[in-house]
Amino acid sequence: MPESSVTETESRLEPEVAFFVPGWPLAEAPNGIVSYVAALREGLDLCGVGSSVFVGRGGKTGEANVVPLSVRLSLGDRIERFVRTRLRVPDRLAPFAALLRKEVGARAPRGLRLFEMEESFGLVDRIRVPGVARVARLHGPWFVNGPALGVVEDAAFRERVSAEGRAISGADGVSAPSVDVLARVRDYYQLELPRAEVIPNPGPSVDRAATWRPDVARPKQVLFVGRFDRHKGGDLVVQAFARLASEDPEVELVFAGPDRGLTEGDSKISLDDYISRHVPSALRPRLHVLGSTDPVRIAKLRREAQLVIVPSRYENFPMAVVEACAYGCPMVGAATGGIAEIISHERNGLLFKMGDVDELTAAIRRLLDRPAEAAAFAEAARQDYELRFKPETLAARTLDFYRSIPRCGDIGQRPK
Repeated sequence: MPESSVTETESRLEPEVAFFVPGWPLAEAPNGIVSYVAALREGLDLCGVGSSVFVGRGGKTGEANVVPLSVRLSLGDRIERFVRTRLRVPDRLAPFAALLRKEVGARAPRGLRLFEMEESFGLVDRIRVPGVARVARLHGPWFVNGPALGVVEDAAFRERVSAEGRAISGADGVSAPSVDVLARVRDYYQLELPRAEVIPNPGPSVDRAATWRPDVARPKQVLFVGRFDRHKGGDLVVQAFARLASEDPEVELVFAGPDRGLTEGDSKISLDDYISRHVPSALRPRLHVLGSTDPVRIAKLRREAQLVIVPSRYENFPMAVVEACAYGCPMVGAATGGIAEIISHERNGLLFKMGDVDELTAAIRRLLDRPAEAAAFAEAARQDYELRFKPETLAARTLDFYRSIPRCGDIGQRPK
């Protein structure tokens, strides 16, 4: 998939908005948050608003408006962070939080007006800088994602969930990619969140000429892009493939994503072991495990596969689905969270009951057997991207939201 880049226009704009990302650039740190920020920055640039990113890992020193925090931590801070992590000290993020707060504060006199980051670990609550508003972006609250991953809901789980609730409650604004996640947060924490808004994640810029075409797609090839873990439904993918491949000698599965292991309580199983247990040896040559895959190759895989599947046990607003819309791909997705806010059943794709391998298998089989129907869904998905998920469209909506926050009413409207 094409990566949003810092343009010459953006490099001349003094950043008024800043984001935190876990890694950068997208080609080296494929991640939903990174994809969201890269696409949104492209849209903000088109709206004439400068932005910068603070990077947890990676990032090149000297790149315009990119601040690689990992290289700014002192040796003492790195040692303290390492020791706290090994000893499972709750405040192991303290050195990093202090550095991030310092870097945000250093840019406030130069025009930085608003700082946005995800709610993870409640870190955004520690980035309090006079004159800079804070927006918590609901990318993946732990009270939802933790259980989807199969983690143990112990004291550490409860501590993180509590910290995230405090951060969400204390932010100047809260934005959410999906109606579902905002409703869940309000209900779980019993918060009104009067200054909260649902703004979908933008997709990457993809020219119509680079989108999926039925005459180019490989018949009977199914693509899954995501981690092997319980959250993303990697186990469901393998089980569905085993059933389909045993019935049809032409069915192939491309599994593109890192192996994080399937966690159930305290136990974990690798992808290789899971395949050994669930896929007969005669079928395994048609299961292509690629591991972590760069965005350019994933874009090629999207154009080559007959359909893509997103069988997650929960998703807030998955970039895998938004990107499939941008590339105009036929899709099958689990009816959970924000997936059902992107895929409209039997209009631009098919939905199946979350966790139900029988329904997943039937939906895949249907689109493999009905290529004309799959192509019609793909065209509808691309039209949805044009109407709902283009970077400039969602950047404009995001700016309207930012301007509704006190002290931020003139973001992007001051004389340059």
